[in-house]
Amino acid sequence: LIFPLRGIEGLYGIVILGRTVLGNEYTDLERMYVDRLMRFLAVGIQNGMHHLSSITDSKTGLYNHDFFMRRLEEELARCDRHGTTACVLMIDVDRFKRFNDTYGHMTGDIALEALAVELKNAMRTGDAVARFGGEEFCVLAVDCDARGAMEIAERIRTCVENLRIDHDGEELRITISVGLCMLDPRSTAKQLLDDADKALYASKSGGRNRCSFFRPGFLGRATLVRASKPELSGT
Repeated sequence: LIFPLRGIEGLYGIVILGRTVLGNEYTDLERMYVDRLMRFLAVGIQNGMHHLSSITDSKTGLYNHDFFMRRLEEELARCDRHGTTACVLMIDVDRFKRFNDTYGHMTGDIALEALAVELKNAMRTGDAVARFGGEEFCVLAVDCDARGAMEIAERIRTCVENLRIDHDGEELRITISVGLCMLDPRSTAKQLLDDADKALYASKSGGRNRCSFFRPGFLGRATLVRASKPELSGT
């Protein structure tokens, strides 16, 4: 017996049943039950595909902005309830507009897809990585302190720096800047992303291809300003 699994998107698959254990033919009632089961299975596959497409970015396969925000709010609640620590990483590709203008948008898309693979490989179970739009990405690293978060950020930065992208026989390279912010249950998800974005700006202003930590308070703000102005730090 052959049962096609049909849905809105077309044919999802085919289920083939061999003979019964006893070697008898399937009764009409058994065929009806199997047919109904296959219809339910097709609906389940369809719902799973629709759910996945609703929470992921079609180009990179990473989570999208809306899903990441929900996940971040959940992690904030978990940190508040259990006293755990986590970190947000805001990532931006350095001079990506120049890259696109030089090598074309198709090559730019290939670079973003390759970056997405590196981000996935760098993540641990429970972490979440999303594409926020364009060349900007965000990572939620759970169950880590500030030192562990910086190690994750540096590992990602190094992996991307060593990445090679083929373009007509030429090996191209990209780099990223990273801004980090530890989760504070007293802050909202938007405030945390704003703080991580300030740290990202410090990385950009300080020379790119580097990681910067956001630290609250006057001293933290002074540190970001110092990082964004190399003439102040003597570098």
